[in-house]
Amino acid sequence: ARFAAGIAAKDSGRKEAAREDLNLAISAFNAATAMATSDASIHESLAEAWLQLLNLDIWDGRPYRSALDPLLAACDAAITSNPRSANAHSKKARAYFLVSEVLLRNGQDPRPVLDLSIQNSLAAKKLDPQDAIALDSIGNCYIGIAHYAMKKGQDPLPFLERALAAI
Repeated sequence: ARFAAGIAAKDSGRKEAAREDLNLAISAFNAATAMATSDASIHESLAEAWLQLLNLDIWDGRPYRSALDPLLAACDAAITSNPRSANAHSKKARAYFLVSEVLLRNGQDPRPVLDLSIQNSLAAKKLDPQDAIALDSIGNCYIGIAHYAMKKGQDPLPFLERALAAI
């Protein structure tokens, strides 16, 4: 219920209320993972709550590491519990893509993080070839790499072609 309330608050622009509800959801999911350590769906739900918080942090220009690290840990726990969890790989891919946008805006090289996003998207696609989030992430990552290449005076076309080939 707290997660849904957090999403509703986020979607209506009430960021602080969203943060409060998402943090309460994270606390509840953490308690649930302590009781059911091998339930991948709980780890995935925890990762999604952290992903929403990461998104808020990035929108607000806050440091993102405090949301990114536990998000990745929750995804890894979901994958450990269920190695066929395309969803966990997709969440990691989305997180890395969000971080890449911060790096790109700050003039930093986003390619290492985009490569991590692509790797996780490909892992998700391998597990679920119809995973739309994974396919979207792959395309967006190569577009991000192309954008960076253009900023550096390089030809973006090879990266755009990779985007098309990957999907």
